[in-house]
Amino acid sequence: MGPELEGEEGRLEEPEAAPVILALPAPGPERTPLEVPEAVPTPIPPSPPSGIELKVGKSFVPSLEPFLDATAAGHRGILIVRESPERLRAHVGSRPVDIYWLSVLGRGLSLKPGDLDGLSAFLDRSLNERHVTAFFLEGVEYLIQLHGLDRVLERLSAFDRSSREHDARVWVHLHPDLLSPSDLARVVERFGPSRNDSGPYS
Repeated sequence: MGPELEGEEGRLEEPEAAPVILALPAPGPERTPLEVPEAVPTPIPPSPPSGIELKVGKSFVPSLEPFLDATAAGHRGILIVRESPERLRAHVGSRPVDIYWLSVLGRGLSLKPGDLDGLSAFLDRSLNERHVTAFFLEGVEYLIQLHGLDRVLERLSAFDRSSREHDARVWVHLHPDLLSPSDLARVVERFGPSRNDSGPYS
């Protein structure tokens, strides 16, 4: 006889595999997302005003300070004065400034006060061709004596408009004792007063 087949009850059963339990890390404290502050734009400083700024005082030296500051920052400048230019070179130093003498003598860099048309043309060329962006004018009282207030105001007003178009600054100094009160009042009314730190009309 052949070997007997093993019955159902006699089969060996394999043990079931134990379930695998994965250990997860314990939850930590809840983290808040990193907040990145919004970039704050850097404010752009306002541009300095262009055009004519009137200075009234008995000495024009304090009035020179903003002009000297502008030319020290790199602006090309023209300084027109009745006083001898040699006395002003110490104030100007190495700044990019040309000093013109408002004088009939005609020595060196000079402009004739009797030629109002020539003076106006020179200022226009300086703006348009030489790209000067800082001007200081002294001796306007002398021009008013020679040509009358109306003509000088007309030329100054035209130069004021041109300088604004070219973003150029112009400082005009007036000595209060060299003009009649009515003429001084008209100039101040037209361009607005800007007096130096030493006091009104000092």
